[in-house]
Amino acid sequence: MQRTLHMLWHQGELNAPPWIQKNFQRVRELNPDYEVIIHDRQSVRKVLDGSRINFPSDIKIQNLSDIFRMTLLMEGGIWLDASAFLTKPLSQWVPQKLEESDFLAFSYNDNWRLPLSNWFLAAKADSLIMNRWFDAARSYWNSDFVAADEETNRRLLSGNPFEFMKLGGPSRNRVYPYFWSHFLFGHLIQSDKEFAEEWRLVSSPSSERAHLVQFELRKRSHSTKNKLKYRIAELLNRKNLRLKDKGLLMSSPIQKLDWRMDIDIDYWSSLAEVQSS
Repeated sequence: MQRTLHMLWHQGELNAPPWIQKNFQRVRELNPDYEVIIHDRQSVRKVLDGSRINFPSDIKIQNLSDIFRMTLLMEGGIWLDASAFLTKPLSQWVPQKLEESDFLAFSYNDNWRLPLSNWFLAAKADSLIMNRWFDAARSYWNSDFVAADEETNRRLLSGNPFEFMKLGGPSRNRVYPYFWSHFLFGHLIQSDKEFAEEWRLVSSPSSERAHLVQFELRKRSHSTKNKLKYRIAELLNRKNLRLKDKGLLMSSPIQKLDWRMDIDIDYWSSLAEVQSS
């Protein structure tokens, strides 16, 4: 498999929040055997100019990033979101997973609407899954599409997104949902027998486990009361707190964090280093 790792900060690496910049550096240090490329808006534009995907000019950045990562991985390689925290080097688990299939992603158990996460993706250059997913994306987009509002996006997480998007029919709903690429993937599992069989071969790590640290941080910062409880626990028994945090952290080879949060990446990095030593 091609040992190229793609990441993105639209405004450029040096304009990313400080903890994101540290995360970029951490990824490089953990993976000296990979070519790590930090993309920006210029490289996005350059790559997508040749993608033949007819997306609207005012497409949301997050959805543009979906198309960008899919286009890159048609050549093979790995995609990692800027806010994804590696708990171990890629070489310790990705090549082994890709011996079983030509594609890898984290997945949710029994979620037909959102069968996978796309903040980490790995594919071989000849991946059937990647090729058909990309072809479906190219067929789906139209330049006159407009983004769905927040209420519609929330409703689709418990509704039928395939009907909303009019997948499988002669025309498309011109309102595109935030999770359009996940819904396309789910529709392919249901409508393409060969695609579904390939997906069954993928040894997917758990998306639920990959969000444990983010969920814990949200819980701690949810209220002033929670912040105070966490601070008291830290002062009274820092060792126990570190053991708990390390357990959460190392439950997955990646922890998906939120770039909008103020992450103490030095603290979490120290826990990962203790575990790997």
